[in-house]
Amino acid sequence: MNITNNTISYLNKKGLDISMQKRNKSVQNRAQGTIEYLVIIAVIVVIGLVVAAMSTNFLGDSQQINNANANIKGQIGTGGISVIETIADSQGNAFITLKNNSGENLTVTRISTANADNAYDKQMLNLTQNTFYITDINTYCPCTTGQTKNTCTFYITTTDKYGNTQTETLTNVTVNCITEATPRDPTKIVGLGTGTLADPFIINNCNELQEIQNDLDGNYALGADINCYNYSFTPITSFTGSLNGRSNEIQDLSISLTESNYVGIFSATTETSSLSNIQVTDGDIEGYTYVGGLASTNAGTISNCSFSGTVKGYSTVGGIVGVNESTGTITLSSTSGTISDIGTSSGVYGGIAGTSAGTISYSNSSATVSSSFEGGGIASQNTGTISFSYASGSIAGGNTSTGGISAQSSGTISNSYFTGSVVGQTAGGIAGTNTGTVSNCYSSGAITGGGTTPRVGGISGTSATGIENSFAVGAISGGAFMAGLVGNTSTITNSYWDTTLTGQEYCYRTASTGCTPTADAASSYYGASGIPFNSETGLGWSTDIWQANASGYPTLK
Repeated sequence: MNITNNTISYLNKKGLDISMQKRNKSVQNRAQGTIEYLVIIAVIVVIGLVVAAMSTNFLGDSQQINNANANIKGQIGTGGISVIETIADSQGNAFITLKNNSGENLTVTRISTANADNAYDKQMLNLTQNTFYITDINTYCPCTTGQTKNTCTFYITTTDKYGNTQTETLTNVTVNCITEATPRDPTKIVGLGTGTLADPFIINNCNELQEIQNDLDGNYALGADINCYNYSFTPITSFTGSLNGRSNEIQDLSISLTESNYVGIFSATTETSSLSNIQVTDGDIEGYTYVGGLASTNAGTISNCSFSGTVKGYSTVGGIVGVNESTGTITLSSTSGTISDIGTSSGVYGGIAGTSAGTISYSNSSATVSSSFEGGGIASQNTGTISFSYASGSIAGGNTSTGGISAQSSGTISNSYFTGSVVGQTAGGIAGTNTGTVSNCYSSGAITGGGTTPRVGGISGTSATGIENSFAVGAISGGAFMAGLVGNTSTITNSYWDTTLTGQEYCYRTASTGCTPTADAASSYYGASGIPFNSETGLGWSTDIWQANASGYPTLK
């Protein structure tokens, strides 16, 4: 094979081209590799930055969580639990009242000093106070004879709803030294005080109110308004002591025991008991029979108490008590809201009491009383005494007696009045059925008959006995037998009815013996003082009891 110079030259050129191509490709490969490397580096850097950012955020969140935990611990440690008062005696027995400021409900499980360790399982609702009995603190925190104060450290262990436990150190707690801190069984004490009438145990929350059950003959007082919302309250049985509300409120207390009898804040109060100055607001009490807003049955004294809310039951239901027994006294008390039955019942319902064989005086009710059987504005059944009282609510009954003051009264009703409305088969402004005595009473309420053969009267639907010094001025309608004062025959003395306002021609049934019709109340049975039957007319209504009212009808002073 002849290889010419041209061939060599061509081959050399071709080789150079190939060589250059290889070199260029090598350079290109190296450049591409550099770019890929740089891309990888960039990706790594980006990933690193993301991881770093995530780590930073995580650490930040973690730090926030730690800070939050520290803050929670700080709240508990620096004010979650505070001391209201501590007292101790020389034997080392003490009471400490704590307040929960933590912002959540806590359970106190332990209170300790350097040498004393007391275990508990007591819930403290947020912003409430509880009193705890402590023993054996005299070694570390003594109250020697003649000493009035000491300063000590207490350790309070609590558990929250998640089961987290925290011990708080309370330093420089002032301990007041007293002669004796154990006047009775210390496990029964619920609040500061010695339990006497002069120095009652103080109740500051619903839990302490419930703990009255542990010492039924103690003397108690409310130290503040207490709220019982969502508290599972159980009626306090057979109370023989005293509770003075000091005009504080028991708020939002609810009891729902629809299959139980004797339901109320107290299921029974005995002859020695006293309930005074208690205001129950937004209450909701529901039971089967013998149901009351304050007490199921009362044999003691209830004074200056009020109930607003709802009371329901199947039978014998009242705004203050279900039953006011023969020894029971209710005075200066009032109700508002609703008193009603559960479905169709054959029970009795009253604004103050379901039944009363005792005394009710200076009391009033604006409550709506709704019954499928029998209802009264003050007491449905009265065999005792009702005086100086009034009702202004809507009273509705079934096919039996319904009255503005009492549905059926065989007792005494005096110096009382009614201004609301009554609907029932045997319906009256004061009594549905009266077999007792009604005196110095009036009704300006609208009385409407219902059911079969309704008997309707301004004072009483039916009355077998005396009505005296009384008058009626409310509209009367719907009765097969109806009249200005009594729907049937009765014995009536010195009494009046307004023929225009009542719409009735006769005083009772078809006669008017012992009673006087009038179409002008002011001139017919009012003296110049504006009080009917007063000393000016000699008919017995005293200006010491009654006062003139802008409505034209008198009110009790």
